Order: sequence, then structure tokens, then C-alpha cells
Amino acid sequence: MPRTADEIISLIGRGDVERLKGQLTLEKRRTTALSGALEKAQKLWGAQYTAPKPRRAPARGGQYYTRLAVGDTHGNHISIPARDAFLGDLEILKPEEVVLLGDLLDCSGTFSRFKKQYLREFSYSYSEDVSAANDFLDQVQRRVPSAKCYYLEGNHERRIEAWAVEQFENVLDAKKAVDAFGPRAALHLDKRGIAYYEYSLRHMGLEAPGVIKLGKCFFAHGFGKGIHASYNTLRKLADNIVHGHNHRSMSSILRQVDSTSGAWCPGCLCDIQPYYFHSDPTDHTNGYHVQFVNRKTGWFAPWNVSVLDGVSVLPRIKEVLG
Repeated sequence: MPRTADEIISLIGRGDVERLKGQLTLEKRRTTALSGALEKAQKLWGAQYTAPKPRRAPARGGQYYTRLAVGDTHGNHISIPARDAFLGDLEILKPEEVVLLGDLLDCSGTFSRFKKQYLREFSYSYSEDVSAANDFLDQVQRRVPSAKCYYLEGNHERRIEAWAVEQFENVLDAKKAVDAFGPRAALHLDKRGIAYYEYSLRHMGLEAPGVIKLGKCFFAHGFGKGIHASYNTLRKLADNIVHGHNHRSMSSILRQVDSTSGAWCPGCLCDIQPYYFHSDPTDHTNGYHVQFVNRKTGWFAPWNVSVLDGVSVLPRIKEVLG
């Protein structure tokens, strides 16, 4: 039988009720203050920065068009010589599509779930991390303002969601935190006209999370590690795929009875000797991926373009071929 409020109070004890009311009042104030702070944080990005507006692509002819894939710039850890080489190649290739393979933000220190171990983790703020990623996107869009861009969330961008889920007690506050600090707001992706694809969600009707498909090729940040990452990715997906995450140029080809498919990782545009490798030399390489795509069929010719000591091989090949 339902009880009245007075009956419930008499059973619990009026002192207990008053303490509970006080706790609820404090919680409400805390939640209100938190919501206000998160809303201010989200507005702060817009107040500090105006993203360039993308231009509508003019109609283009020709049998083929160019698609580029690049990733793993890691915010403030971007390699300036490698970045500049890539930007120079953009002006030569003039791609109609650019796929950003993720980890354009590093999110270390503030949002990392790992315990700090290095002084360099204190050397820059998240705002500086965001500023470096925004600068990279600005320079890409200035050179190819009509290119359609796709941004795949990497495991480093996903650190923000993991941090929010751990810090906040309810889904609404956690979502506000992701909305306030995540790439959509911090990198002005909606203003830029850049589509964003979350790491853990399914897209374009595909079964594998974090994967998109353009024409005859899949793209993902990557779900494999080590020197055989492209081979293992290809075996899992059993179709053409370009992925990032491994910071080293690699490829693998799988020939079947009636078809041939491949997986390609172009390398990275960040520092190839990260501080967390101590004095152990890495096998990381700088580079990006280019595809020359047939407009009618969607089939493409793939190529991992290497950037060696800040110099791209693309202009060198162009010089040789005349």
C-alpha cells in the first residue's frame, strides 16, 4: 500500500531526511556548476578560433581522381619537416578526397589512462595539442579547399571518452565532457565540413566498428600492432584496407582464386623516435598513402609515399620522369 510522505519520514527519521535533502542540494549545485563549466569549455574553442570554410568542389572530368590517406600526426608531436613535405605534395596531387586516419590529437598527459613517467609529458598543454592539430587541418584545407575530408577517430582521440566515462558518474555529464573537449568541438569539424567517425561505432552499414568504405577500399585507424599489422588486418577483413596506428610503412597482398586484395599502412607524420622508446631506435617511418581512383569502377592504384628526412620521394620521381 502506498505511503504518504509524512509516513515515510516518520519511518526513516526526520534527521536522516534532512541530511539526505542537504546531500541532494549539494549534488544539484555540483551538477549545475559542472554543466556550466563544460558549456563554457565548449564555447571557449569557438571564441578562440574561426575555422576556414570549405569550398564546394567544382565539377571535374577525367577518368581518374586522387585520394589521399594520412594519419598519426599526434598533435604537438608532429614532425614539421614531414608535415611540410606532405603539404607540398598536396599541391602537386590536388586530391578530391582526404582520409584522416586518426590520432591527429595526442591527448597524452591530460587524458591518458597511463601513469605519467616522463617530464616531457608536462611540456605542453591540451590546448597546445589542439592548436597543432588545428594548424595542420588549416594548412590542408587551404591547399585543397574543395577536397572532401573524412576523419577516423584514433585510439588517442578516444582517450577523451575513456577519461570522461571514468571521471563522471552519469552518462549526461560524461557526454557533455566529450562534447566539450573532443575533436568535434576542439577541431571545429562541423564548421570545416569534415565528417567524423567514432572508433567504437559502426558506420556506413558495416559490421566492423570504426571502419568506413570509399569505393573499393576500406579505411580504419587500425586494430593490429607490430610488424605484421597489415597482414593481420588483411586476414581479418579479407578486403582492401588502408590503416594507420602503426607508425611504419607496410603493406600486404592476399591473392585468392578469383581476386587480389591488399592492406596498406603509410606510416606517420609525427616524430619517428618518441620519448617513450627511451634510447631504443624505432622502425617508424614518415609517409602517406595515395590512390589513383577510376571514377566509373571505383578500382584504384595504391602507393605508400615515403618521406625520408623531411623529403618526399614524389617530387624526386616527378623529376626523374620529366
